[in-house]
Amino acid sequence: MNTATSSAPGSVLLAEDSPSNQRLTTLFLERAGCRVDIASNGAEAVEAARRRRYDLILMDILMPHMDGLEATFQIRNDSANPDTPIVALTGDTTDEHRRACLAAGMNDLLAKPLRKATLLKALGDWQVQTHPTAAAEDAQPRLLNAATLDALEKDTSADMLPELVFTLLDEADV
Repeated sequence: MNTATSSAPGSVLLAEDSPSNQRLTTLFLERAGCRVDIASNGAEAVEAARRRRYDLILMDILMPHMDGLEATFQIRNDSANPDTPIVALTGDTTDEHRRACLAAGMNDLLAKPLRKATLLKALGDWQVQTHPTAAAEDAQPRLLNAATLDALEKDTSADMLPELVFTLLDEADV
């Protein structure tokens, strides 16, 4: 096992291959005062977990190169995070899928699409220290502009864009 640096409060590894999910989840986490490292696939998540200790790992299940179940197994057996809470991020919340996630070494499961309130509750449940910045708490929601919509469409798809926009607006309470 590699020697790792100690974990800073609010240190989260987000293993997620979708750029739009990365962006949205990182926004929620950073506004809560967490430091976020992103892994775009399971293999990157395993390498990140070998280098640094985290307070929480959010693990997508379906990723390229290595799925979240195998990545969790490897993190549990050879990393600086053998006891770090690992929370599955998945659209499949059936009992069978939940059992498979727990059997792989995960501690919990959050349903996608991920909601800000659900994520903040999970941070509290797993005792991740948050330090919201005054600027984040006082920030007024900004309306989406054409450039932002174009970028979101390029990062996702035209089919996914309406759902993402409605989620962003809903979370901003606009």
